[in-house]
Amino acid sequence: MIKYKGYPIFPRDLEEVLKKHPAVVEAKVVGEPHPEFGELPVAYVRVSKPVSEEELLNFVNSQVAFYKRLKKVYIER
Repeated sequence: MIKYKGYPIFPRDLEEVLKKHPAVVEAKVVGEPHPEFGELPVAYVRVSKPVSEEELLNFVNSQVAFYKRLKKVYIER
């Protein structure tokens, strides 16, 4: 579980949303340490075709609560 500003975030919830994107083959969400907020939710994804970090962030963040929004996506091709 990731703790962001005191809110609990379950990585699997975000991974499931990411996997619905047609370009995403695999997704792993982890908490990246942050001195002020606890942990930031970030994703590591493997894709099958070109896609931008911005597109994936918008795809996920438009479907989840404000505190669950991904802060960064690291793309592996």
